[in-house]
Amino acid sequence: MKQLVWVILTIWIVISGFMILSSQLTLTTGEEVLLKIAPVDPRDLLRGDYVILNYDISTIPNRDSEYLKTNETVYVKLKVGQNKIASFESLSKVKPKKGLFIKGKVKRNYRPLTVTYGIESYFVKEKTGRELERNLRSNAYAKVSIRKDGSAKVKELVLNRAF
Repeated sequence: MKQLVWVILTIWIVISGFMILSSQLTLTTGEEVLLKIAPVDPRDLLRGDYVILNYDISTIPNRDSEYLKTNETVYVKLKVGQNKIASFESLSKVKPKKGLFIKGKVKRNYRPLTVTYGIESYFVKEKTGRELERNLRSNAYAKVSIRKDGSAKVKELVLNRAF
């Protein structure tokens, strides 16, 4: 019985460590870009204050998307402009061989096509979510680190930045 507890504890530590290491690798080795954001909601009673972020690249208008299925993995190729601001370039079901891209899942496959990237929630200090939501309404960006496999993590929010 004691050995079983140690085995379970070891497995739990290894899995937790892998999850933490994976996130940290994305933040430290990924390419940093700014994505234009629009907030949706600032609070969760169980998890604390956070902001749900919607990105310009989350809604892909005028796209013939009948061939895409809900929850299907897609790759959005990004073009990086002035001040490292990234925007939509193209969408593919096939992982690009070169260039900067972000991996996502089809949330809604009718016009406009909606894609999520796993970076839609950003936790903030307690009791700051509502104020942050007000500040995000204009010229706000998320500084996002994107790894070569397309996975991404939000590093920070950049508020009221005029370019």
